[in-house]
Amino acid sequence: MPRPRSASLLVAVLATLAVLAVPLALSQGAATAARGAVVHTADSAGAPDPEASGDPRVAPVARPLAGDGVLPSRASIRKWPGRTIPYWVKLPDKFMWSFRAAIHAWNDTGLDMTFKQVPKSKAKLRIFVGDTGGSDGLATVGYQSSNWVHLTPGLLNPIPSASEAYVRVVAAHIITHELGHNLGLEHTDGCHLMTPILYLPDCPMMADKIGYYACRIVDAQALDRTVSLYGGTRRLAAKACPLDPAPQALSGVDFAGGLAADKPIAITWTPPSNPPPGGKVDVLIAPGGTCNFPVVKDYWGEATYSDNVRVLRVDPTAGVWHQTFTYVDTNCYGVQPVNQSGAGPSPVTHTLTSWVQAPAPPTLDVVRRALGSPGDYFAGVTWPSDKVNLAVLSRPAGQCATTWPDGEPFAKHLVYAPAGEPVQVHTDVTDPCLSFFTVRQDGGRASKTAATWQVGEEPAPAPPVVSSVRHVVGSDRYSFTATWDYNVARLAVLVQPEGSCATTWPAGEDPLAHEPIGGEVEAPGLVRPCLSFFTFNATGGAGAAVVRQVTAAPAPGAPTITSVTRAPGGPFRIHATFDATRFSLVSQVDSGCITTWSDLDPSAYVLQPTWDDPTVFEMYVDPSAHPDCLSFFLVNDDGVVGPGTTWPVPAAPAPPTLSITGLTLDSGYVQGVTNLDLDLFAIAVIEGAQGSCVSSFPAGEDPATYQAYYYATGTGTQVRIDMPVAHAHPCLAFFAYNADGVVGAVTKKQL
Repeated sequence: MPRPRSASLLVAVLATLAVLAVPLALSQGAATAARGAVVHTADSAGAPDPEASGDPRVAPVARPLAGDGVLPSRASIRKWPGRTIPYWVKLPDKFMWSFRAAIHAWNDTGLDMTFKQVPKSKAKLRIFVGDTGGSDGLATVGYQSSNWVHLTPGLLNPIPSASEAYVRVVAAHIITHELGHNLGLEHTDGCHLMTPILYLPDCPMMADKIGYYACRIVDAQALDRTVSLYGGTRRLAAKACPLDPAPQALSGVDFAGGLAADKPIAITWTPPSNPPPGGKVDVLIAPGGTCNFPVVKDYWGEATYSDNVRVLRVDPTAGVWHQTFTYVDTNCYGVQPVNQSGAGPSPVTHTLTSWVQAPAPPTLDVVRRALGSPGDYFAGVTWPSDKVNLAVLSRPAGQCATTWPDGEPFAKHLVYAPAGEPVQVHTDVTDPCLSFFTVRQDGGRASKTAATWQVGEEPAPAPPVVSSVRHVVGSDRYSFTATWDYNVARLAVLVQPEGSCATTWPAGEDPLAHEPIGGEVEAPGLVRPCLSFFTFNATGGAGAAVVRQVTAAPAPGAPTITSVTRAPGGPFRIHATFDATRFSLVSQVDSGCITTWSDLDPSAYVLQPTWDDPTVFEMYVDPSAHPDCLSFFLVNDDGVVGPGTTWPVPAAPAPPTLSITGLTLDSGYVQGVTNLDLDLFAIAVIEGAQGSCVSSFPAGEDPATYQAYYYATGTGTQVRIDMPVAHAHPCLAFFAYNADGVVGAVTKKQL
């Protein structure tokens, strides 16, 4: 029983069948004809719905043939006399494959009736493109005084997403169907040859092999009926036939190269002398060592290789295929000649691991034990990290790995480090031999050789670089600046009396007892000590000493002060020039200018530079204080203070009137831009309701109470205002004010 179809399709079929009852006047006798139209439907069971999938390229097709037979006026259908049906055919070239397939389908059945091509003058059956009334074909039924097959010009029109070969096979089915009418067959049902509707893709057109079609077009039902009419031997055709003649198998096939041979894979063959038109050589690549190239059916039932099979098509006359991809994988490789439809003999196969270029090995400088972390090591190693990764194998002492072991995964041995930084390696092996390999980032291959290091007694570490030693004024502490490789060494400082500098590490002395804290060491009771700096490694080895003898500090002079500024509520910012490696800047705030330091401890008044500019120092005073003079001095490491440099504090400059642009209000926040020197001024803003802006700053009020939210953009003196407001349409009064609390003129903005 045919599977149900949609209501729209059933209506189309019933309407077509109804026409069968309409009599038409035909030449040489009355006959009945029926015309059909191609109907597209999208509800075939088991097929995707194009409207649901959104893909209009794939939809089932129904080719109706219900009204394609022209019946004789007599009650019975006449069979053809004799044992041949002489025909004349005139069809476009693109129809001829389908036509020959249809003729062969009938002539290869053993039926005692054969279609034979003759000149037009001797033909009893004429086959040509003619009027089909919108159907795919139209034919007379049985033997009549005038016998013909009309085929529509659009018989081979493309079917969306189906191949040209599939369209040719469908056309062969239709022509075979029409020839069946000529033989006297009437319609049946289902997917039989004489079905009135050819459902696609439900009715199979293609075979299970690539490049083959289902060539048993004349099925058992049609053959039984025609044998009962004409006699003969019932002989069903093969189930699968090549769409085009299959090529001969390749000779001289050879597989070479691969990872084991350390060169690209090459497959060679003897070029065929007469390859078929459009023929190629298919190189098939399937993952794994099992040579299996699975075939699947697409929507229309055409056989194709599954997604995990790569198909590379090569000119057969080239005689060779070379590996061009650059990743390592073990695959089965197959090579076979194919015709233009993809059919060919079974492939010749071989399993190989593909080849890639091995990366250059890394360059190893030194490996050191990590301090305080048993099993951890730091390695100075370089490699082209933008192209390859680094992997490390750890083996027992004396068993260094010089090549990467077969089958050993790379992932669990990868190590990482920022460019220029030592690589950290962890292992549970005591005194291991570490082998460093580079590994391609695609995981395909390791370097052919390794850079190896047998861990043992470590050489003394490099000495530190000591750039400065300073006495902390007013204490027995000394600060220093030193650098060393802290990954593999620690720092120890020996403090000795003046002139008694240690140049080698004392035997038996524990370096851990002499580690400095916070970049300072203590020298209690020593006026000018000698400091000896050593690095020591995890095995206790100490490097060469770096000696610094503290000497009398030079007498300080007066500092050079180039400017002093103060923003409202902020510190004084002092631009000073002096030798900061020998002296510190101190200051004193008084009611008048002084040039001689008092008896105060200068260490309590040292000014610190800002983080972004070592020549700018900040000094905080009570915001309510307005000193009239600042005094600056230099103090040396011995606590000696030099002469002072005075800076009378002038009145703060008058604040400007703000020019505010681009002011916007969004989600309760106001944003805008102005220009203001924030080293001298600040911004205050007073918010009012719509139309209620103040015209001047309230007398006696502290402008800092109304300070706005803003920040410097980094472009000159440009300042961006970014602040919340309370009103939907606020009126804002902006003021600039200085460190003396003087407020400038108002700038009003109604939003």
